Amino acid sequence: MTFSTANQKYEKVKERYRADKAKGVDVPLVEYLYFSDLIKVIHIRKRFDDLGYQNGRKYKKELGALVSLRDIVAHPTRSLITDLESCKKLWQRIDLVESALLHLR
Repeated sequence: MTFSTANQKYEKVKERYRADKAKGVDVPLVEYLYFSDLIKVIHIRKRFDDLGYQNGRKYKKELGALVSLRDIVAHPTRSLITDLESCKKLWQRIDLVESALLHLR
């Protein structure tokens, strides 16, 4: 995955990056990636072991679940908690976030 593709999504990312750079904001381009793209890059580059995963399949399954959580939180159309199972699922995802953060430290 590169930003050289003719994907409009990445053109907008590059435009925001260049506009911020022109304003004096000096941050790495990676900070402009969408969360789902960051998850993909880690998988493609096989860096999932840095987050405590021994294989890409488990990483993609578990961290991929965080992408859907991020989407639900960022674009709420209904409550995160609708029943006991959804509460359990939310806690599991929170545990995944905490585990990933712990490995990054």
